[in-house]
Parts: sequence; C-alpha cells; structure tokens
Amino acid sequence: MRLTGVRGGASAASSAESFEAALAALEKASAAFAAEASVTRPFWPSFKWEGPPTGASGANGYEIDDDAPPLPSEDRADIARELALEALNSEAALQRARRRFMWANHPDRRPEWPREFANRRVALANMLIDKALRRLRLARSPA
Repeated sequence: MRLTGVRGGASAASSAESFEAALAALEKASAAFAAEASVTRPFWPSFKWEGPPTGASGANGYEIDDDAPPLPSEDRADIARELALEALNSEAALQRARRRFMWANHPDRRPEWPREFANRRVALANMLIDKALRRLRLARSPA
C-alpha cells in the first residue's frame, strides 16, 4: 500500500515510524535545552512582590514628603484662573495658554508630581481650553 503525497513513495508505516522518531528527537533536544537554560540563563527574570510602598500617605494615596512644596490644585476653577481664560478672547491666545500650561505642568516635565495627578491637571486644562474655543467659535459664527 502506498501513501499518496509522501515523498519518494514511502509506505505509510515507514512514514509514521520516521515521524515518531523525529518527534522523539525533537522532544529530547527540547528537554536538554530547557534543562540547560534553567541552569545557565533563566528566560524570565523573577520578580518578587514586596507590597505597596511604606511611609505616610495623604488622603489621595500619594506619599507625603515633608520637604516638597504642596501640590497645586486640581479644581477646575483654580485651573481656569491659572489659565486666565476669562481674559483670553482669541484662538491664538487660547492656544498660547494651552502651550504655556503644558510646558509648566506636563507629567514628563514634572517628575516630582505623581504622574496621575499631572495627567489630570493637563486633561482638565485641555478640556477647559477646548470649551473656551468652542464658545469663541460659536459666538463668531453667523446664526
């Protein structure tokens, strides 16, 4: 009996035997590699969870550093005052205010602030400036 699709016309029995032999050799090589790798070079570094950081933490969950200056406010009204939105009456002025605020408050520029805190301040400022831009555009558009 001939097995179609087998190179050289080998019989089904000899093909199965050669496949089993190749599979056994592959398993043996794989086991040898795994044994060597576990002894000489671990594939994954081992990490050990040591729990949350210790020390005093404030109401917002951030660590308290007595020497650090206090964090600025996350309140929308305070950020709007910081941006001086009431005094800005052009798109160019609003975009300058956005860039100025980002320069001073971006999380990459303020490593001493918790990243989530800086991200919230930046997001609130963007939202406030976007709303001011929409109001300005609506006021200028013909009704």
